[in-house]
Amino acid sequence: MPVEAETLSMLTVGFSIVLLIGTVVFTALLVRTKSFGYIWFLLNIALLIAGYYFALDVLRGNTDVHPVLRSEANSLSIGLTAVFWGFSVLCTLIGVLHISHRTER
Repeated sequence: MPVEAETLSMLTVGFSIVLLIGTVVFTALLVRTKSFGYIWFLLNIALLIAGYYFALDVLRGNTDVHPVLRSEANSLSIGLTAVFWGFSVLCTLIGVLHISHRTER
């Protein structure tokens, strides 16, 4: 998929900064509260990173794949991005349930 030269690097830097902030915050909360519900949020971040890897494949155009197979490779990468995103949302929901259950006590 053709994009401007700086787009992918700016997207990666922005994505990395946001996830780094999230990792620091959730790690600090995990250490401070000793509530293992925050591990689900860290797993969420790990799954988002994995999904981002496959999304970048599509944005880069899957140049490592033979041109005849690029459509299939793009479809697979988009599907894997969606799967990782779906599992990351599931981890977020489980984390929220763990933390809300802890605060109700």
